[in-house]
Amino acid sequence: MIHGILLEPSLNLFLSWLLVGLWVIFTIITIAKIRTYRQFNSPHNTSFFVLGVPTIGLFYLYCGYYSELSNFYLFTNIQYFPSVSAWILIFSVPYLLYSLYSLFICIKKFRVVYIYKDRSLDAKKFSLFYLIWIFICNIIFVVIIISRMEMVLFTPVIVYPGLELILYNIFIFILIVYSIVKIRSRAAAFSRELIAQRRAQIESIQNTPVRVQRTTSSSRSSKARQQKRSTKTKPKSKPKPKHKQTPKSHTLSKAEKKKLFQKVQSMRPKTSKLTIDDFKCIFCFSLPQYPKDQGKGIVLCPHCNYPAHADEFKEWVANSKLCSRCGSELPSSFRRNPRIISVKFYTRVIQYFRKKEKF
Repeated sequence: MIHGILLEPSLNLFLSWLLVGLWVIFTIITIAKIRTYRQFNSPHNTSFFVLGVPTIGLFYLYCGYYSELSNFYLFTNIQYFPSVSAWILIFSVPYLLYSLYSLFICIKKFRVVYIYKDRSLDAKKFSLFYLIWIFICNIIFVVIIISRMEMVLFTPVIVYPGLELILYNIFIFILIVYSIVKIRSRAAAFSRELIAQRRAQIESIQNTPVRVQRTTSSSRSSKARQQKRSTKTKPKSKPKPKHKQTPKSHTLSKAEKKKLFQKVQSMRPKTSKLTIDDFKCIFCFSLPQYPKDQGKGIVLCPHCNYPAHADEFKEWVANSKLCSRCGSELPSSFRRNPRIISVKFYTRVIQYFRKKEKF
Protein backbone atom coordinates (compact mmCIF):
# COMPACT_ATOMS: atom_id res chain seq x y z
CA MET A 1 0.00 0.00 0.00
CA ILE A 2 2.97 2.34 0.70
CA HIS A 3 4.19 1.44 -2.79
CA GLY A 4 0.88 2.61 -4.28
CA ILE A 5 0.75 5.82 -2.21
CA LEU A 6 4.35 7.09 -1.80
CA LEU A 7 6.76 5.27 -4.12
CA GLU A 8 4.60 5.15 -7.24
CA PRO A 9 1.37 7.03 -6.55
CA SER A 10 -1.27 5.03 -8.37
CA LEU A 11 -4.82 4.04 -7.49
CA ASN A 12 -4.34 0.77 -9.37
CA LEU A 13 -1.28 -0.21 -7.32
CA PHE A 14 -2.92 0.89 -4.07
CA LEU A 15 -6.00 -1.27 -4.68
CA SER A 16 -3.82 -4.16 -5.87
CA TRP A 17 -1.87 -4.21 -2.58
CA LEU A 18 -5.14 -3.91 -0.67
CA LEU A 19 -6.45 -6.99 -2.51
CA VAL A 20 -3.24 -8.86 -1.64
CA GLY A 21 -3.87 -8.20 2.06
CA LEU A 22 -7.48 -9.35 1.76
CA TRP A 23 -6.30 -12.47 -0.08
CA VAL A 24 -4.06 -13.37 2.87
CA ILE A 25 -7.02 -13.02 5.26
CA PHE A 26 -9.29 -15.11 2.99
CA THR A 27 -6.63 -17.80 2.70
CA ILE A 28 -6.16 -18.07 6.48
CA ILE A 29 -9.93 -18.39 6.98
CA THR A 30 -10.23 -21.00 4.21
CA ILE A 31 -7.40 -23.16 5.57
CA ALA A 32 -8.90 -22.98 9.08
CA LYS A 33 -12.31 -24.01 7.72
CA ILE A 34 -10.85 -26.96 5.82
CA ARG A 35 -8.94 -28.18 8.89
CA THR A 36 -12.03 -27.91 11.10
CA TYR A 37 -14.24 -29.81 8.67
CA ARG A 38 -11.64 -32.53 8.16
CA GLN A 39 -11.08 -32.86 11.90
CA PHE A 40 -14.77 -33.52 12.54
CA ASN A 41 -15.32 -35.46 9.30
CA SER A 42 -17.99 -33.00 8.18
CA PRO A 43 -19.12 -32.82 4.53
CA HIS A 44 -18.07 -29.81 2.46
CA ASN A 45 -21.54 -29.17 1.02
CA THR A 46 -21.94 -25.73 2.58
CA SER A 47 -22.15 -22.30 0.98
CA PHE A 48 -18.60 -21.41 2.05
CA PHE A 49 -17.01 -24.14 -0.10
CA VAL A 50 -19.56 -24.23 -2.94
CA LEU A 51 -20.14 -20.47 -3.30
CA GLY A 52 -17.40 -18.65 -1.38
CA VAL A 53 -14.30 -20.35 -2.77
CA PRO A 54 -15.32 -20.10 -6.47
CA THR A 55 -16.32 -16.45 -6.00
CA ILE A 56 -12.91 -15.54 -4.53
CA GLY A 57 -11.14 -17.38 -7.35
CA LEU A 58 -13.18 -15.65 -10.05
CA PHE A 59 -12.76 -12.23 -8.43
CA TYR A 60 -8.95 -12.46 -8.36
CA LEU A 61 -8.95 -13.96 -11.86
CA TYR A 62 -10.77 -10.93 -13.23
CA CYS A 63 -8.65 -8.50 -11.18
CA GLY A 64 -5.50 -10.05 -12.64
CA TYR A 65 -6.39 -8.66 -16.06
CA TYR A 66 -6.53 -5.10 -14.65
CA SER A 67 -3.83 -5.09 -11.97
CA GLU A 68 -0.54 -3.30 -12.69
CA LEU A 69 1.21 -4.83 -9.69
CA SER A 70 2.58 -7.90 -11.45
CA ASN A 71 4.04 -7.33 -14.91
CA PHE A 72 5.57 -10.81 -15.08
CA TYR A 73 3.98 -13.21 -17.59
CA LEU A 74 4.91 -16.75 -18.55
CA PHE A 75 5.13 -18.06 -22.14
CA THR A 76 5.18 -14.55 -23.63
CA ASN A 77 8.00 -15.46 -26.05
CA ILE A 78 6.09 -18.36 -27.60
CA GLN A 79 4.09 -17.23 -30.60
CA TYR A 80 0.35 -18.03 -30.70
CA PHE A 81 0.49 -19.37 -27.14
CA PRO A 82 -1.63 -17.79 -24.38
CA SER A 83 0.39 -16.17 -21.61
CA VAL A 84 -0.04 -16.80 -17.89
CA SER A 85 -0.13 -13.93 -15.41
CA ALA A 86 1.87 -14.34 -12.21
CA TRP A 87 -0.93 -12.55 -10.30
CA ILE A 88 -3.54 -15.05 -11.49
CA LEU A 89 -1.21 -18.00 -10.96
CA ILE A 90 -0.58 -17.06 -7.31
CA PHE A 91 -3.84 -15.51 -6.13
CA SER A 92 -6.53 -17.09 -8.30
CA VAL A 93 -5.52 -20.55 -9.55
CA PRO A 94 -5.48 -22.27 -6.10
CA TYR A 95 -9.06 -21.12 -5.43
CA LEU A 96 -10.17 -22.05 -8.95
CA LEU A 97 -8.77 -25.58 -8.61
CA TYR A 98 -10.41 -26.08 -5.22
CA SER A 99 -13.71 -24.73 -6.58
CA LEU A 100 -13.62 -27.27 -9.42
CA TYR A 101 -13.00 -30.04 -6.89
CA SER A 102 -15.83 -28.82 -4.62
CA LEU A 103 -18.35 -28.64 -7.46
CA PHE A 104 -17.29 -32.05 -8.78
CA ILE A 105 -17.77 -33.66 -5.34
CA CYS A 106 -21.06 -31.81 -4.98
CA ILE A 107 -22.34 -33.32 -8.25
CA LYS A 108 -20.99 -36.81 -7.63
CA LYS A 109 -21.50 -37.36 -3.90
CA PHE A 110 -23.92 -34.95 -2.23
CA ARG A 111 -27.69 -34.82 -2.52
CA VAL A 112 -28.21 -31.36 -1.01
CA VAL A 113 -26.23 -28.14 -0.58
CA TYR A 114 -26.76 -26.00 2.51
CA ILE A 115 -27.00 -22.40 1.32
CA TYR A 116 -27.87 -20.69 4.60
CA LYS A 117 -27.95 -22.56 7.91
CA ASP A 118 -30.53 -25.36 7.42
CA ARG A 119 -31.89 -24.12 4.08
CA SER A 120 -30.81 -26.56 1.40
CA LEU A 121 -31.11 -27.07 -2.35
CA ASP A 122 -30.72 -30.06 -4.64
CA ALA A 123 -26.94 -30.45 -5.07
CA LYS A 124 -26.85 -31.51 -8.71
CA LYS A 125 -29.35 -28.93 -9.97
CA PHE A 126 -27.71 -26.15 -7.98
CA SER A 127 -24.25 -27.11 -9.29
CA LEU A 128 -25.54 -27.17 -12.87
CA PHE A 129 -27.10 -23.71 -12.51
CA TYR A 130 -23.99 -22.28 -10.84
CA LEU A 131 -21.63 -23.76 -13.45
CA ILE A 132 -23.69 -22.32 -16.30
CA TRP A 133 -23.68 -18.94 -14.56
CA ILE A 134 -19.86 -19.04 -14.19
CA PHE A 135 -19.44 -20.05 -17.84
CA ILE A 136 -21.64 -17.17 -19.03
CA CYS A 137 -19.76 -14.68 -16.81
CA ASN A 138 -16.43 -15.87 -18.23
CA ILE A 139 -17.66 -15.48 -21.82
CA ILE A 140 -18.88 -11.95 -21.07
CA PHE A 141 -15.53 -11.13 -19.42
CA VAL A 142 -13.61 -12.37 -22.48
CA VAL A 143 -15.67 -10.03 -24.67
CA ILE A 144 -14.95 -7.14 -22.27
CA ILE A 145 -11.17 -7.58 -22.25
CA ILE A 146 -10.95 -8.15 -26.01
CA SER A 147 -12.90 -4.95 -26.66
CA ARG A 148 -10.73 -3.17 -24.02
CA MET A 149 -13.69 -1.82 -22.12
CA GLU A 150 -13.04 0.12 -18.91
CA MET A 151 -14.09 -1.46 -15.61
CA VAL A 152 -14.49 1.12 -12.81
CA LEU A 153 -12.00 3.62 -14.35
CA PHE A 154 -9.45 0.88 -15.17
CA THR A 155 -8.54 -0.47 -18.60
CA PRO A 156 -7.40 -4.10 -18.94
CA VAL A 157 -3.66 -4.70 -18.89
CA ILE A 158 -4.07 -8.08 -20.62
CA VAL A 159 -6.21 -7.72 -23.75
CA TYR A 160 -6.62 -11.41 -24.65
CA PRO A 161 -7.66 -14.53 -22.71
CA GLY A 162 -4.86 -16.16 -20.77
CA LEU A 163 -4.13 -19.87 -20.56
CA GLU A 164 -5.68 -20.19 -17.10
CA LEU A 165 -9.00 -18.67 -18.24
CA ILE A 166 -9.15 -20.95 -21.29
CA LEU A 167 -8.44 -24.09 -19.25
CA TYR A 168 -10.89 -23.05 -16.54
CA ASN A 169 -13.68 -22.62 -19.11
CA ILE A 170 -12.90 -26.03 -20.59
CA PHE A 171 -13.17 -27.73 -17.18
CA ILE A 172 -16.36 -25.79 -16.41
CA PHE A 173 -17.90 -27.03 -19.67
CA ILE A 174 -16.90 -30.62 -18.85
CA LEU A 175 -18.54 -30.34 -15.42
CA ILE A 176 -21.72 -28.93 -17.01
CA VAL A 177 -21.97 -31.97 -19.29
CA TYR A 178 -21.18 -34.30 -16.39
CA SER A 179 -23.88 -32.75 -14.18
CA ILE A 180 -26.50 -33.05 -16.97
CA VAL A 181 -25.62 -36.74 -17.39
CA LYS A 182 -25.87 -37.35 -13.63
CA ILE A 183 -29.27 -35.62 -13.41
CA ARG A 184 -30.64 -37.65 -16.33
CA SER A 185 -29.27 -40.93 -14.99
CA ARG A 186 -30.81 -40.23 -11.59
CA ALA A 187 -34.19 -39.47 -13.19
CA ALA A 188 -33.98 -42.66 -15.26
CA ALA A 189 -33.12 -44.76 -12.21
CA PHE A 190 -35.98 -43.19 -10.28
CA SER A 191 -38.45 -43.90 -13.11
CA ARG A 192 -37.26 -47.52 -13.36
CA GLU A 193 -37.81 -47.92 -9.64
CA LEU A 194 -41.35 -46.56 -9.93
CA ILE A 195 -42.10 -48.89 -12.86
CA ALA A 196 -40.81 -51.89 -10.89
CA GLN A 197 -42.96 -50.95 -7.89
CA ARG A 198 -46.03 -50.56 -10.12
CA ARG A 199 -45.44 -53.94 -11.77
CA ALA A 200 -45.10 -55.59 -8.37
CA GLN A 201 -48.41 -54.06 -7.27
CA ILE A 202 -50.17 -55.26 -10.44
CA GLU A 203 -48.75 -58.77 -10.09
CA SER A 204 -49.81 -58.96 -6.46
CA ILE A 205 -53.35 -57.91 -7.44
CA GLN A 206 -53.48 -60.49 -10.24
CA ASN A 207 -52.19 -63.30 -8.03
CA THR A 208 -54.71 -62.77 -5.22
CA PRO A 209 -57.65 -65.24 -5.63
CA VAL A 210 -61.08 -63.69 -5.99
CA ARG A 211 -63.63 -65.16 -3.60
CA VAL A 212 -67.11 -65.50 -5.09
CA GLN A 213 -69.89 -65.90 -2.61
CA ARG A 214 -72.36 -68.51 -3.84
CA THR A 215 -75.79 -68.39 -2.30
CA THR A 216 -77.72 -71.64 -2.62
CA SER A 217 -81.46 -71.97 -2.75
CA SER A 218 -81.50 -73.78 0.59
CA SER A 219 -79.77 -70.88 2.33
CA ARG A 220 -82.21 -68.44 0.76
CA SER A 221 -85.22 -70.48 1.87
CA SER A 222 -83.86 -70.81 5.40
CA LYS A 223 -83.35 -67.04 5.56
CA ALA A 224 -86.93 -66.48 4.32
CA ARG A 225 -88.32 -68.84 6.97
CA GLN A 226 -86.41 -67.09 9.70
CA GLN A 227 -87.74 -63.73 8.50
CA LYS A 228 -91.35 -65.03 8.57
CA ARG A 229 -90.92 -66.39 12.08
CA SER A 230 -89.46 -63.11 13.23
CA THR A 231 -92.45 -61.20 11.82
CA LYS A 232 -94.97 -63.47 13.56
CA THR A 233 -93.36 -63.39 16.98
CA LYS A 234 -92.23 -59.90 17.85
CA PRO A 235 -90.00 -59.87 20.90
CA LYS A 236 -90.66 -57.26 23.49
CA SER A 237 -87.08 -56.08 23.70
CA LYS A 238 -84.37 -56.49 21.12
CA PRO A 239 -81.07 -57.60 22.55
CA LYS A 240 -78.41 -55.01 21.91
CA PRO A 241 -75.30 -56.31 20.22
CA LYS A 242 -72.34 -56.37 22.50
CA HIS A 243 -69.40 -54.48 21.10
CA LYS A 244 -65.99 -55.38 22.26
CA GLN A 245 -64.50 -52.42 23.99
CA THR A 246 -61.01 -51.58 22.92
CA PRO A 247 -58.61 -50.99 25.74
CA LYS A 248 -58.09 -47.38 26.69
CA SER A 249 -54.35 -47.60 26.14
CA HIS A 250 -54.84 -47.90 22.35
CA THR A 251 -57.28 -45.03 21.95
CA LEU A 252 -55.82 -41.54 21.75
CA SER A 253 -57.62 -38.32 22.38
CA LYS A 254 -57.33 -35.34 20.04
CA ALA A 255 -54.83 -33.67 22.33
CA GLU A 256 -52.68 -36.81 22.48
CA LYS A 257 -52.83 -37.24 18.69
CA LYS A 258 -51.80 -33.62 18.21
CA LYS A 259 -48.93 -34.05 20.65
CA LEU A 260 -47.78 -37.24 18.88
CA PHE A 261 -47.97 -35.51 15.49
CA GLN A 262 -45.85 -32.61 16.75
CA LYS A 263 -43.34 -35.05 18.21
CA VAL A 264 -42.98 -36.89 14.89
CA GLN A 265 -42.69 -33.64 12.94
CA SER A 266 -39.95 -32.44 15.28
CA MET A 267 -37.87 -35.48 14.28
CA ARG A 268 -37.80 -34.56 10.58
CA PRO A 269 -34.24 -33.94 9.34
CA LYS A 270 -33.80 -30.28 8.45
CA THR A 271 -33.59 -30.36 4.68
CA SER A 272 -35.84 -29.18 1.88
CA LYS A 273 -36.27 -32.55 0.15
CA LEU A 274 -36.11 -35.78 2.13
CA THR A 275 -34.43 -38.95 0.91
CA ILE A 276 -33.86 -42.29 2.57
CA ASP A 277 -30.20 -41.30 3.13
CA ASP A 278 -31.33 -38.54 5.51
CA PHE A 279 -32.44 -41.20 8.01
CA LYS A 280 -29.17 -43.16 7.99
CA CYS A 281 -26.77 -43.01 10.92
CA ILE A 282 -24.26 -40.18 10.40
CA PHE A 283 -21.43 -42.43 11.61
CA CYS A 284 -22.02 -45.92 10.18
CA PHE A 285 -24.27 -44.74 7.29
CA SER A 286 -26.74 -47.59 7.87
CA LEU A 287 -30.50 -47.31 8.22
CA PRO A 288 -31.90 -48.08 11.71
CA GLN A 289 -33.63 -51.47 11.64
CA TYR A 290 -35.95 -53.17 14.09
CA PRO A 291 -35.45 -55.66 15.76
CA LYS A 292 -31.85 -55.82 14.51
CA ASP A 293 -30.83 -52.60 16.31
CA GLN A 294 -33.08 -53.15 19.32
CA GLY A 295 -31.45 -51.82 22.48
CA LYS A 296 -29.09 -49.39 20.74
CA GLY A 297 -31.32 -46.34 20.65
CA ILE A 298 -31.23 -43.31 18.36
CA VAL A 299 -29.95 -39.80 19.14
CA LEU A 300 -30.94 -36.78 17.01
CA CYS A 301 -28.77 -33.70 16.68
CA PRO A 302 -30.64 -30.75 18.27
CA HIS A 303 -29.60 -28.52 15.34
CA CYS A 304 -30.04 -30.58 12.15
CA ASN A 305 -32.14 -33.55 13.46
CA TYR A 306 -29.94 -36.10 11.69
CA PRO A 307 -29.83 -39.48 13.48
CA ALA A 308 -27.00 -41.47 15.03
CA HIS A 309 -26.84 -44.68 17.01
CA ALA A 310 -26.61 -43.84 20.70
CA ASP A 311 -23.43 -45.84 21.36
CA GLU A 312 -21.61 -44.29 18.39
CA PHE A 313 -22.83 -40.82 19.37
CA LYS A 314 -21.44 -41.19 22.91
CA GLU A 315 -18.06 -42.26 21.52
CA TRP A 316 -18.05 -39.21 19.25
CA VAL A 317 -18.93 -36.60 21.90
CA ALA A 318 -16.22 -37.96 24.17
CA ASN A 319 -13.69 -36.30 21.84
CA SER A 320 -15.70 -33.63 20.06
CA LYS A 321 -18.15 -30.84 20.89
CA LEU A 322 -19.49 -30.47 17.33
CA CYS A 323 -22.08 -32.39 15.35
CA SER A 324 -20.44 -34.57 12.70
CA ARG A 325 -23.20 -33.73 10.22
CA CYS A 326 -23.83 -29.97 10.46
CA GLY A 327 -20.75 -28.84 12.41
CA SER A 328 -22.81 -27.00 15.05
CA GLU A 329 -21.70 -27.01 18.67
CA LEU A 330 -23.67 -29.40 20.89
CA PRO A 331 -24.82 -28.16 24.33
CA SER A 332 -22.87 -29.61 27.25
CA SER A 333 -26.07 -30.88 28.92
CA PHE A 334 -27.04 -32.68 25.71
CA ARG A 335 -23.59 -34.27 25.43
CA ARG A 336 -23.80 -35.55 29.02
CA ASN A 337 -27.39 -36.75 28.83
CA PRO A 338 -28.67 -37.01 25.23
CA ARG A 339 -32.30 -37.75 24.51
CA ILE A 340 -32.45 -41.36 23.30
CA ILE A 341 -35.29 -42.55 21.03
CA SER A 342 -36.19 -46.22 20.70
CA VAL A 343 -35.33 -47.84 17.38
CA LYS A 344 -38.84 -49.27 17.09
CA PHE A 345 -40.44 -45.83 17.30
CA TYR A 346 -37.90 -44.23 14.94
CA THR A 347 -38.50 -46.90 12.28
CA ARG A 348 -42.18 -45.95 12.41
CA VAL A 349 -41.18 -42.31 12.01
CA ILE A 350 -39.21 -43.25 8.88
CA GLN A 351 -42.22 -45.12 7.48
CA TYR A 352 -44.43 -42.11 8.17
CA PHE A 353 -42.18 -39.68 6.28
CA ARG A 354 -41.65 -42.14 3.41
CA LYS A 355 -45.41 -42.40 2.98
CA LYS A 356 -45.98 -38.66 3.41
CA GLU A 357 -43.21 -37.30 1.17
CA LYS A 358 -43.11 -40.32 -1.20
CA PHE A 359 -39.42 -41.17 -1.41
